[in-house]
Amino acid sequence: MVKSREWSRKTREEVITLHTKGNGYKKIAKMLNIPRETIGSIIRKFKAKGTVETLPGRGRKKMLTSTAVRYLKRRVEKSPRVTAEELRKDLSDVGTEVSAQTIRRTLRNEGLHARTRQIFSQFLSSHTGTFLHSMLQVAHSSQSQHLLSATTRKRFNSALCLEFANDASYGLSWYV
Repeated sequence: MVKSREWSRKTREEVITLHTKGNGYKKIAKMLNIPRETIGSIIRKFKAKGTVETLPGRGRKKMLTSTAVRYLKRRVEKSPRVTAEELRKDLSDVGTEVSAQTIRRTLRNEGLHARTRQIFSQFLSSHTGTFLHSMLQVAHSSQSQHLLSATTRKRFNSALCLEFANDASYGLSWYV
């Protein structure tokens, strides 16, 4: 039969008390209105572990300790431009092997989210008077996407990608 619920600590202690007084499984089961198999499992657990407490250890263990999570938060708050891969290498140096995805998930659960900086106006002002500037103005007007030809759109996208790739100040940052 499948376990349906966990019995309260008080009930388990009562079972052990009655058993130590010399009562049998059937008698305890009738007195407390608990199945005989349950009485047996409570007593077996008590004999094996020496306690009726609910023991820890159910479920999958966490990969990162609370100390490691605090370190990650401090490091990201101190330097928001640090990457998850750099954080992974830092943790592997001290013996904690986790993936970069685990670090991202942990930081997200701690309230830190990766965001691309809002740099469009800075980018646009630094390219005034260039082909890229005129293309950016056209590309971001309300009715322009369908007006751009395929060739022009390809030129614009490749120029934009090259510009972002060549400038290290554009990228991901961690924000609260």
